[in-house]
Amino acid sequence: CFETGSHYELFGPDRAMIPEMEWTRQALMTVDIVGSGNLVEITVFGRPSVQNRVKSMLLCLAWFHREHRARAEKMKHLEKNLKAHASDLHSPQDPVA
Repeated sequence: CFETGSHYELFGPDRAMIPEMEWTRQALMTVDIVGSGNLVEITVFGRPSVQNRVKSMLLCLAWFHREHRARAEKMKHLEKNLKAHASDLHSPQDPVA
């Protein structure tokens, strides 16, 4: 099972980037939303070696997208802090008596 965010990045909203079932290197995949919609279940049918290859590929893609999201979030916070710091530097200072 994958988190919903990974599902959207891997397959697009409503799984539009990949049909419900598609042949991938002689493996049949199904993607189903489970539970309250926070997880998706991906089932891979085919030879065990192909299943393992597809599983590995999907896990690597999910890891990449999680890391990318985390980096983007860190950059957003950094930009916010830099803007706040810059506005503090440009705001009028109280005169020191």
